[in-house]
Amino acid sequence: MKKLLLAISVLAIAMVSCEKDVNSVSTESKFIGKWEAQRYEDSYEYGVLNSEDTTIRIVEESEFESYSTDPEELILDFTSDSLFVGEDDFDEAEVYAWTYSDNTLYLEYTYEDSTDYVELQVETLSNTSLVVSYYEYESYNDGGTIGYEEYEEKIYFEKINSEEGRRGANRLIKGDKASFFQGLRKRRIRKH
Repeated sequence: MKKLLLAISVLAIAMVSCEKDVNSVSTESKFIGKWEAQRYEDSYEYGVLNSEDTTIRIVEESEFESYSTDPEELILDFTSDSLFVGEDDFDEAEVYAWTYSDNTLYLEYTYEDSTDYVELQVETLSNTSLVVSYYEYESYNDGGTIGYEEYEEKIYFEKINSEEGRRGANRLIKGDKASFFQGLRKRRIRKH
């Protein structure tokens, strides 16, 4: 009887472990294919934090912008182990390694002699729709007050096909092109 109970317990644990693996692979496989950006939403806020309760913000400036993209302005092409970011023909695509866990898309990009790591929150993922957001928050001492800056960009994508993607020379990074995510940071800095 004890052996039967032990065998059932081991079998139940094995089934739960297999079920998690199948779900994980199934979720990650939804990324595979080409996605075209449809719309951006940018929000930016800066100000001062209350010195007695830093959860209270005194907003000095706030912006929100929502706009549609041009056709083929930004395309993501996921393969099982790489992400290619580019425009229409991928002649100058950026290559990222990617992993996905707990609604976070982890990207790694090597640029010249350094490596850039970016985390994107996945807000929506289906067979046809992908919404990701990028968030930065910084607080700093500013001569007796605590200043803060907050930036978020949300990008809405639609799947345009489910092929494994382009191969070979179209995936080369050319010249000194900065990464897409370095561009996000530069756009935020220009807003100041």
